[in-house]
Amino acid sequence: MGDREALAKQVADRGFVRVSEPTSGAGGMIIAAAHAMSDAEINYQEAMHVTAIDLDRRCVHMTYLQLALLHVPAIVIHGNALSLEEWEHWFTPAHVLGGWSARLRQREALDAMRNLVEAPAAAGQVHVGQPAVEAPEPQINEALYAMPKAARQAAAAGQMSLF
Repeated sequence: MGDREALAKQVADRGFVRVSEPTSGAGGMIIAAAHAMSDAEINYQEAMHVTAIDLDRRCVHMTYLQLALLHVPAIVIHGNALSLEEWEHWFTPAHVLGGWSARLRQREALDAMRNLVEAPAAAGQVHVGQPAVEAPEPQINEALYAMPKAARQAAAAGQMSLF
């Protein structure tokens, strides 16, 4: 999970950390992450949310049982992380009882707002009334204007034009 101080700072700044496990197996790495948070004196039941995915339904069941018994807030997905196919979603009791669906939606909304606020700063200083992008000078393509003239000349000469 990284440095204890960095983990504590992220939890303090953002409220919780998100752990994604695209091939969860029986959930061993997730349990190790929960133990690492516990060793850092951070309550993983309140400060960690897990999204675990596995292709094998038996592994999904094993992961769900272990995370439910440890009261880890998680969504366990029976699906393929590579092709993004999903067949079943399993929400652990800690996810439901902790109101994690609302917390995750709130976090995504805050992240989206933060990105909107930071986007102009990253692009440089933009003032109201100042165009964000310089408009290119219009260029006239003479070949496009030559076609109607050729059609007019063909019609004047009595030839049929398909254009």
